[in-house]
Amino acid sequence: MAKDLKGAYAEIYGKFQAVHNGKAANYKDLVDAMDPNVIVKRVRVADVLFGAAAVEKYLDRSMYGRHCHFENVKKTYWTKNNGLYGIVTGQGDYYDDDNEVNPTPVTFTWCFSRPTTKDDWVLVNVFGAPIGSP
Repeated sequence: MAKDLKGAYAEIYGKFQAVHNGKAANYKDLVDAMDPNVIVKRVRVADVLFGAAAVEKYLDRSMYGRHCHFENVKKTYWTKNNGLYGIVTGQGDYYDDDNEVNPTPVTFTWCFSRPTTKDDWVLVNVFGAPIGSP
């Protein structure tokens, strides 16, 4: 994973999009870039996934083959705690096989952490929610 926050975001985003684009056979590379204790709030479902194993199981069993991807993403980056905690937040359009014509507008926050500024960023928390009507 990258040492700069923009690069870390781009890497995670690219690994998610890679499955849709046919460049990855599953979500393993994406999950491997997450903290083992990652917490993920799904976009259109009100529950939370705890831990990389649960996230990988969900993605591969429930999302693979559904053409999940984001487009029109606008984002902002900032760091806290002397560069040890990074946040990427923004909005975009979420597509899958349920809404390929009419995407779900979403807001998201991805939280990254690292022990020192010499270390790579690790994704520790993912939050996504629809904008407007559920």
